[in-house]
Amino acid sequence: MFYNASSFNQPVNFNTGRVQDFGSMFEYASIFNQPVIFNTSSLKYTTRMFAFASAFNSVLSFTTTLGVASFMRFFLNASSFDQPVVFQTNNVNSLDSMFCGASSFNRPVSFNTGQVLIMSSMFSGATKFNQPINFDASKMTNGANMFASALAFNSSVNLTSTNRLTTVKGMFSNAVSFNQHTTRGEKR
Repeated sequence: MFYNASSFNQPVNFNTGRVQDFGSMFEYASIFNQPVIFNTSSLKYTTRMFAFASAFNSVLSFTTTLGVASFMRFFLNASSFDQPVVFQTNNVNSLDSMFCGASSFNRPVSFNTGQVLIMSSMFSGATKFNQPINFDASKMTNGANMFASALAFNSSVNLTSTNRLTTVKGMFSNAVSFNQHTTRGEKR
């Protein structure tokens, strides 16, 4: 809708109750920084919604996100974003690159991750992120590069039930501050 609208920075106030797909809605809207308060009762797709929206750091409020299966690349390189993210993630299976490159983001992330399979690159390049992680990883298979280049990250990581986890390549690569015990008591 506002993809590559590089000069757009106006309030968005319209009925979104029947909208299912917000994918790339503000992608590359590089100066957009207005509150986004949407009725998301029909929402299913959100991939790259704020990707490369480099100025966005405003209120984000969705009525529900229970129908969403993926927040893949939602804030990819949204370099100014540092607001609370309160999403119902009960049915989400992918958080791949959700905060990747969101270099200002440093807020608690309290998601229900019981259905999530993919968390690869979730905080990769989120250079200021330094919040404790307590995720149910019972279905997680891919955690590759999850904290790669998260330069400030040095908080506890509790990924419960990692029995299905098969890919952790680069999970803490270049996370130069990280010096914590992981769930299994291993250091990087």
